[in-house]
Amino acid sequence: TTPNANYRNIGWFNLLEYDARRWLRLTGSVRVDNWATSAVPTNGFPLGSEAAILNASLSALKANPGALNVNGIDGAFALVSGTGKLTTNNTIVTGHAGAVVRLPGGVNPYLRWGNSYREPEITTRYIVRDFGSPAFSVLLVSNTGLRPERGRTLEAGVKVQRRAWQSSVAWFRNDL
Repeated sequence: TTPNANYRNIGWFNLLEYDARRWLRLTGSVRVDNWATSAVPTNGFPLGSEAAILNASLSALKANPGALNVNGIDGAFALVSGTGKLTTNNTIVTGHAGAVVRLPGGVNPYLRWGNSYREPEITTRYIVRDFGSPAFSVLLVSNTGLRPERGRTLEAGVKVQRRAWQSSVAWFRNDL
């Protein structure tokens, strides 16, 4: 179960391709996004049995969290108890830059760099769920403190184009 929640994204994207020379194409992009989320106390969230298990286990979990980061549970508890809502508002800029060299014979080496952004989805950020039977239960508690995922990508390769066939080889590295 999840509370009543909204995700909104307003974005702008611009792509530029420029042939600097007959043999050189440059590309670049800029994207600006505003991600806004909100979750409010909701009747029926979580289900009665899930709320009972959460209330019974939350203090013990906070007292002895082990390797778990329990900071995000406080926001979920405010939703469960009906005492607060959660909101996020992130404005982010991403983009890419690249170059393609057009050599004689249809050989085209290229290089691209870019970055990325991913907002945590509703179920990861806000779910409270009891997976199991009355005899054995696994309680999944959300992490309202999750931060967005950021990434960087570097890609290089060569494309070869002939009249009867095409081929390419590429290398890339993604850091998330």
